[in-house]
Amino acid sequence: MNKFVTTKKLMDLYGFSRDNIARKRKNNIWIEGVHFCRRERRLFFNVSAIDKWIEEGNENAECKIGHGPQIV
Repeated sequence: MNKFVTTKKLMDLYGFSRDNIARKRKNNIWIEGVHFCRRERRLFFNVSAIDKWIEEGNENAECKIGHGPQIV
């Protein structure tokens, strides 16, 4: 898998909506330079950083490695 993916691919991989992704960026839940970057007016998302964010938990849920549903 690629280290960076587009918004559309991120939506396909994780099931996030476009609005949900935008909210995470605008509310600084995902940090530019860590979770995403901009190149030529496009957004690219760092899959490993987002995986780590999911594993460590977020504002709405706990999801630890080996516990809960598996993300495929």
